[in-house]
Amino acid sequence: MVGGKRSAAEIEEAIGRQIRHARRKRKLSQEDLAEALELIHQQIQKYEKGVNRIASGTLFDIARILDKPISYFYGEYIMDPVLEDRERKTPGCQACLTLLQQFERPASYAFIEEFLHAALLREGGKR
Repeated sequence: MVGGKRSAAEIEEAIGRQIRHARRKRKLSQEDLAEALELIHQQIQKYEKGVNRIASGTLFDIARILDKPISYFYGEYIMDPVLEDRERKTPGCQACLTLLQQFERPASYAFIEEFLHAALLREGGKR
């Protein structure tokens, strides 16, 4: 829900989905992640379902273990207000942001940034 107020439950569920996705990509079980965090696997299950809120320190540790930036877990909920305004006017903006969040290698970021700057220059924008 871009541009509107988000409930805490919606955000917790989105963070949980991101944790599950990153954990599975790293081929870790809930038990593996729980052990690394010194928790029981039921707690990881509750985080992933959005049932329990995650303390900031715990999210930091999860990000470190899963080798993701903290922003990865907030996904669609981290947006610049300017982008939120543009997104209402530009179909596909959210889809592009979602795709960008899936890149994991810094080399990809540099390539994408250069591409976007070149596209902006073609439209008469400034770099």
